[in-house]
Amino acid sequence: MQDNLFAKLPIALIKCGLLAELKSSSVVVYNVLLSYADFNTGKCFPGIKTICTFSGLTKPTVIDAIKELEDWGLVEVTRRHGSHNIYQLKYWWGSEATGTKNLTSGVKNFNHSGQIFDTLTRDNTENQIKKPNVVNRRSQSNISDSSGAKKLVYQLRIADIQQQQAWADAIQELFKGLFHRELPAELIDEKFAQGIKAQFILEILKNLYDPGKIRNPIGWFRSLDEDWSF
Repeated sequence: MQDNLFAKLPIALIKCGLLAELKSSSVVVYNVLLSYADFNTGKCFPGIKTICTFSGLTKPTVIDAIKELEDWGLVEVTRRHGSHNIYQLKYWWGSEATGTKNLTSGVKNFNHSGQIFDTLTRDNTENQIKKPNVVNRRSQSNISDSSGAKKLVYQLRIADIQQQQAWADAIQELFKGLFHRELPAELIDEKFAQGIKAQFILEILKNLYDPGKIRNPIGWFRSLDEDWSF
């Protein structure tokens, strides 16, 4: 659901470590673009003057920040003569999506009034970051292979984090449907850290015959391990 009161920085960009690579001015500009981005498409077209006003940055700094965001593949810019640029954000607060489909199918005793968000079943091929053809603005020369590889590593990290978040959302939705209470997110992360596969947890939840007999669902979930048998 769209929330017009907040411009939310995608979790994947934080957890993958990419923000630490960006200049602080680029992070600010990215957030300004987020505040203007269409929830469904990730597109926006604020003028440079507007970005300067709301970021508190000078025009040259804003232009450099946009270039850095382009170089990292976070933003695609369509430059239009005599009009505002069009900015296509590759990751925005409405695009935490993956190709995972039908994660709750075949669940016993599941209340389908609380379906997993549409982002889990949406085709996300257009939202994936493309490997950027990056040019160093100062040297006007192609970046080194090691720099290109570094950017690709971040892209893979982002994809992995988004996928993991989708699995976590699915587990949370099933748990809420079965037990009518929310599962602490840190418990899900704990299971992942223990090497327990999300698919394994989902299968356990899907095959619970009588969840009403479990008096302490959170404690029961905490006790799950790889030796659990169906």
